[in-house]
Amino acid sequence: MNRHRLRQLLLYGTFIIEFYDANELPDRFADILDDDLIYEDMSVEPISPEDHQFVTVRYTDLLKHLSDIDQLITERVTEWKITRIGKVELAAIRLAVYEMNFDPDVPKKVSINEAVLLAKEFGGGSSGSFVNGALSRIIK
Repeated sequence: MNRHRLRQLLLYGTFIIEFYDANELPDRFADILDDDLIYEDMSVEPISPEDHQFVTVRYTDLLKHLSDIDQLITERVTEWKITRIGKVELAAIRLAVYEMNFDPDVPKKVSINEAVLLAKEFGGGSSGSFVNGALSRIIK
């Protein structure tokens, strides 16, 4: 599965952060990875064991750093309270901030570009622009 598709799965997992207790998130993410309907919707084969491990490790690490990620968003995107940011946009921003700060294998430009693409794909009309602007403030 290509990296964009893996990021889509991570976006789903990051999106659900707003709806479950922290201790439930690993199990809910595992449910997402095991849901065949997701792969039908993405028009891809179900995730391989290697990719399953890849996204699970990153998701677990993202959750570990979530308070640091949210603090950085709060400090840099000052005109929006984190609770007022759309859920899809927040998930894309969180994922990009995680990659830019805690995943040295991903170049920052790639993180930003992918977050904007995911926001456009799953969000509303101005989601991509919003995510791009927020990440521009965060990266400075």
